[in-house]
Amino acid sequence: MKRMVFALLSVILCILVVAPVTAYAATYGISDTDITVTVDDTQWYVFTRDNLENNPEMEEVGVSVQQMRSVFDLNDAYMDAFVSYNDGDYIELFVIKRVVDVGAANLSNYTDEEVLDLGKVISEEKDVDDYSVYQNEYKFVKLISRDKGPDNNTYYLCEYITIVNRDVYILKFQSLSEFGAAKSAQIKSIVDSVKFNVDTSIKEEAKRDSDKSVLIGTLVGAAGGAAIGGIFGLINKALSRKKKKPDTNAPDNYALLNGEPYTAPDGFVKPEGYDESAGCVKPEGYIESEGCVRPDEYSK
Repeated sequence: MKRMVFALLSVILCILVVAPVTAYAATYGISDTDITVTVDDTQWYVFTRDNLENNPEMEEVGVSVQQMRSVFDLNDAYMDAFVSYNDGDYIELFVIKRVVDVGAANLSNYTDEEVLDLGKVISEEKDVDDYSVYQNEYKFVKLISRDKGPDNNTYYLCEYITIVNRDVYILKFQSLSEFGAAKSAQIKSIVDSVKFNVDTSIKEEAKRDSDKSVLIGTLVGAAGGAAIGGIFGLINKALSRKKKKPDTNAPDNYALLNGEPYTAPDGFVKPEGYDESAGCVKPEGYIESEGCVRPDEYSK
């Protein structure tokens, strides 16, 4: 199983915001697209349309090939990657390609002012909290928003939208909490890793006012703005089952794992040795080989 991302990682990422570590990163070229994405696959689970069959990590997270294909097809997605934190939060990334006639060859050919205009219109149509132009080797409309998912949870969304070779590409990041410094550093590292195979034979047509209207209208329709729910709920349930030790003599919900916070069920007293500031210190009586055994001090 992938290593959980503990609180220490957040501190490290804050320190390394300007110099993200990529030593363990893997680059994914995705068929039927012109995009490659680099992700640290020692921390992230990464699924694409190309790597589902006979992938042991599919079984590890408890999701079937059919379920993943359904998510890909329903959302025009070509990658679904996620990293989970030991507090139950996560970041999930969808790489989306939409084949629509937006009236433009590449968004990078447009001025910052024109790209910002796109962001403004999308923000008005999609109820976006913030929009901006993000530029590395390519230009993106960056959107920050919130949306209620199908599971009734509120999702925080960070989306990077661009046009390459007349196709719309969206990197959609979603999480159960706001994007602080550590999460933003991870997201920036991934976005800056993106490479496109730009077809230089596709020429930009003359940009008339009517063309701009088509571009804005079509891009607004193709843009994201909505949470993609369902699949992580299945994944999260599977990971939760795998994280728990066998339930032997312990009461329900008594979770005492290496590095994971101790949560006492209602009516129970925290055992001696529990250090809340440091996470979970195993109390005397915890037997790892037998799962989680209640210590003598743990009582109603």
